[in-house]
Amino acid sequence: TIVIALLSWGMANQVCNREEAKSVYPLMGIFANVAQVASGAYVKFLNNFASGSLHTSLKLLIGTVVGMSMVMMAAKRVLDGSAPVAVSAPTKKSKPKSSLGEGFNIIKESPRIRNLAMLVVGYGVAHRLFEFTWKGQLRVLYPSALEYQSILSSVSMATGVASIVMIGVASLVFHRFGWGVATALTPISMLVTGGVFFSLSIAGLMPGAASIATAGVMMGAVAQVMARSTKYSLFDAAKEMVYINMSKEEKSKGKAAVDVMGSQVGKSGAAFLTQAMLLLLGSITTALPFLFAAYVGICFTWLRSVFELQKDLDKENAEKEQETKSEVLFEGSDDDPRVSVSAQSM
Repeated sequence: TIVIALLSWGMANQVCNREEAKSVYPLMGIFANVAQVASGAYVKFLNNFASGSLHTSLKLLIGTVVGMSMVMMAAKRVLDGSAPVAVSAPTKKSKPKSSLGEGFNIIKESPRIRNLAMLVVGYGVAHRLFEFTWKGQLRVLYPSALEYQSILSSVSMATGVASIVMIGVASLVFHRFGWGVATALTPISMLVTGGVFFSLSIAGLMPGAASIATAGVMMGAVAQVMARSTKYSLFDAAKEMVYINMSKEEKSKGKAAVDVMGSQVGKSGAAFLTQAMLLLLGSITTALPFLFAAYVGICFTWLRSVFELQKDLDKENAEKEQETKSEVLFEGSDDDPRVSVSAQSM
């Protein structure tokens, strides 16, 4: 999925400018989220069709994945045949392969790439911490494998519907409120909904508070829907807009460093934190307050990176506007007869 997203967004960056991206990028996720709704309904259908057999349900799901992968390969072949100009085979240059150390150097040397990486890492760590805790609580509430899978399918369907709605308003958010507000909505929504989930889950640990714990799990489902839908509709599009005005080399190297390394560091960082807390504290229940504190701290760090990146983009836009005004004034002075007369008098 990382490679597919990397290639598709890379192609979009080559054909769209920043103004077009504000309208086009949010729309790119519509079909993906329609598919997400369909996949959730399909999993629920297979669970009913398998009559409670997890083994049969898994075999049917794996067969579907293989079949859809073949459809994707066939579609790619058709696209390559219908648009041969997009294939850049003639100009092949030998380039050294990017290493892990080179990726870290790119992130370290470029403040913009570094803040972009922090955005991806922030989402990865925060979401993994929340998801690990929520799914642990969900398994307690729904111990049956098919029930658990069915609940996740329902959440996936709700995420797809919410993403389509959010994509519909994303273009308005970008145009009316700007890049900074659109990018900050994901960490803010995760901070609010995830904070309520953690608070209810901690309160549900008290004796006789089973209903509060159940409410916490339900709030976790809402937080999962908000985290995914705002990421697909706002966060991903906003992140890709930053690459548009970069040079070709900075765009390719920076995108690889951010998307691949940033996401992997985010996932492994969250896994390290959860495993360390489980080893030190013994259970998710005991670790809940500490996971909550880590979650809040990461969300605030993520927001800080958003604001720093916004300042950098504002500065770049101001410099470009100043350059444009200077060029217009210079061209206007060449055509101004008063300037010509003064030059002749000299």
